[in-house]
Amino acid sequence: MADVAVDAGAGAGAASLAAAGTGPGGVTRDEAAEVERETHREENAALPLKRRQSEGTASTDSQGRANVMVEPHAQNKRPKLLYPILFLILGWLMAVGFLAGLIYEVTKDRSLYYDPSEQNTSQWSYIGVTSPPFWANLSDEFTTCAKGRLQSPINVNRGINSGWVNSPEDNDELGTLADIITLPSGTVTVQREFENFAPMFYCEGVPCLNVNIPGIGQFSSNSFMFRTPSEHVVDAFGTEAEIQFYATDGSAENGYRGVIVSAFMVLNANNSFSNESSTSTVISLFRDTPLEIRIDTLLPPLTGGYIAYNGSLSYPPCTEGYRYVIAKGLVALAPAVGEYYASLVSYPGNARNTQPDNGRAVLNYGPAALPSPQPTLTPETRRRELSRAWSSRSRPAAEYTRSESEREL
Repeated sequence: MADVAVDAGAGAGAASLAAAGTGPGGVTRDEAAEVERETHREENAALPLKRRQSEGTASTDSQGRANVMVEPHAQNKRPKLLYPILFLILGWLMAVGFLAGLIYEVTKDRSLYYDPSEQNTSQWSYIGVTSPPFWANLSDEFTTCAKGRLQSPINVNRGINSGWVNSPEDNDELGTLADIITLPSGTVTVQREFENFAPMFYCEGVPCLNVNIPGIGQFSSNSFMFRTPSEHVVDAFGTEAEIQFYATDGSAENGYRGVIVSAFMVLNANNSFSNESSTSTVISLFRDTPLEIRIDTLLPPLTGGYIAYNGSLSYPPCTEGYRYVIAKGLVALAPAVGEYYASLVSYPGNARNTQPDNGRAVLNYGPAALPSPQPTLTPETRRRELSRAWSSRSRPAAEYTRSESEREL
């Protein structure tokens, strides 16, 4: 009975507690619910923090608690400043690159570039589709350039069975340049004009030189021009330049139209193909005109011999009927002169390629036969050497050197 009474009392107490809204430990139902809600809030708050910690956007306070959030504006502050700076630097680099490219395009030398689309196909030239091999296709007046049998320049071939012969006057009359050429005494006034892709020089007041060859005629030359590289070659070798005097005024004989007096020129006076220089004269021939010069400084000594053959003009219309007189001696030019003159001539120069001799006789005049030449430049290398001058826009001072004594080719 006592046990029953106790159980009854306990049940009554629980019933009274339940009725009073309390649970075990004296915690009311409302308090328990509040505790449960607080627990849920803490758990829900911990989830974003863990997520931010995994993303690296959470921080810690001074006590090491990982409950401090990085403000959104602080997160985005660095990228917002970095991107404009990067774009500013990139834009500056692009502007500098564009300006540098513009300066390069405006200032670069285009003399070594050939664009067929920009070429005037109605005008003959020395490059591309209007170069010497195509001259005859440009005009009916130029057909002689392809069909002529006595075209210039030529390769002076001194081998056996070639047209090379010693003239009847060898070691006798007409055997030297002085026998057929007369130069003016003193200086001559020279003017310069650009013709046929190169400067042409004109003598004023008096002829540049006079030529008198029996059976061919008496002619005066009022003009001369430089060819770079040389048009004529000897046994397939040439020099860096060639001077040509055009003697066309006068009385002709036997159908000749005139005489062209020519001499090989070398840039380096100290190579094995030329005499060492003993005279150096500074001239402004390639800079300002008019000027006063001595014609004998542009030719080898007239006491030397020469070679001769029948040829043509070496530019359109390639008219035939001209007697070429080519000095055996060489004219030595200081490199500054040759480079300066080459810079006045468009690439690849103003020299026509050699033409077939077609069995023509090449007469040798002078006290001795021509020895074998020992040139330092082949036709290919001399063009490549001169290309340095064609690609340079510098204007070195013109300086001319000539040998007092003659050395034959």
